[in-house]
Amino acid sequence: MTAFVLSFSASTAAQPRPTARLSVSRQPSARGCRDASALEAEVAARLGRSGVSRDAQREITVQIERESTTWRAVIALHEPNTQAPAQRVLESTTASCAELDAAIALAVTLAIDPEALALDTPRAAVPPTPSIAVTPRAQSPVSSATITPPIDAWNRGEVFALHALLALATVPVTGAFALGFEGPRRGRWRPWITATRTFAPNNGSAFSFLRTSVSAGACLGLADARWSGDLCASAHLGAITAIVQDTRMFEPLRPGDAPWVALGLAVRGGLRLWGPLSLELGASPLLSLVAQRFAIEGRANPVFSQAIVGIDLWTAVRGRF
Repeated sequence: MTAFVLSFSASTAAQPRPTARLSVSRQPSARGCRDASALEAEVAARLGRSGVSRDAQREITVQIERESTTWRAVIALHEPNTQAPAQRVLESTTASCAELDAAIALAVTLAIDPEALALDTPRAAVPPTPSIAVTPRAQSPVSSATITPPIDAWNRGEVFALHALLALATVPVTGAFALGFEGPRRGRWRPWITATRTFAPNNGSAFSFLRTSVSAGACLGLADARWSGDLCASAHLGAITAIVQDTRMFEPLRPGDAPWVALGLAVRGGLRLWGPLSLELGASPLLSLVAQRFAIEGRANPVFSQAIVGIDLWTAVRGRF
């Protein structure tokens, strides 16, 4: 069952056959929902008569939009001699707009004639109305519901992210891959954790280096239904591994992994691709708190010294679930 959150209070004129003017606007993402003529026909079927009149003093406006998997309708009843309209907000997360259409028709029917469904007058056959959950609110002659501004609707749940990454200075220029997990946004904040592993193909050099790390942090950002932008702070803990490609020529002085600890500040942006998938680009300067130096005995110059400041550049595909 899909839950609709409703908030509506309105005063209707005491007349035997109340009517109202009807206006419907749909965003391009909600073209699959009923237009004004189809909604008027559905309301007439429920009332057993035409409840819409262009000469009526009252007006009902319906605004329909879709943000990713969420259909939303804002229904407002404008009464004469009142400044603020009464509003009702309906939401549905079903695959099609059919369930929201039925709920809109019921809400508009009751706004035109609150006693419509209690009358004994025979009605034309009416499609069944889906079960809805009503959240009661304090009633007043005229009330309005707060409409939540658009949020990152396609990326507000938990997220898996697969990264392709280029690491500079913390290891010699090398590629990397990472698998990340992010929790749902809390306001504008989102926590995340990522495991990263660089790869160092044998390019003929006597040495290569790997970086393995786990990173955790939080991002502060803005988002809507199509894009997102974040500023992230992070901490990195891992190891740098020196690999000798030919042990007949060299023997490492300190075999094994050398620790690596760093702090990072990242900027990233995401663009929705399709459904729950989005493409992300990001850059993260890194401050190494533990910088390693790799040298060969008897040589003055080191094979590789970690820079105190490095940078990671990445692209990622993110999937919300």
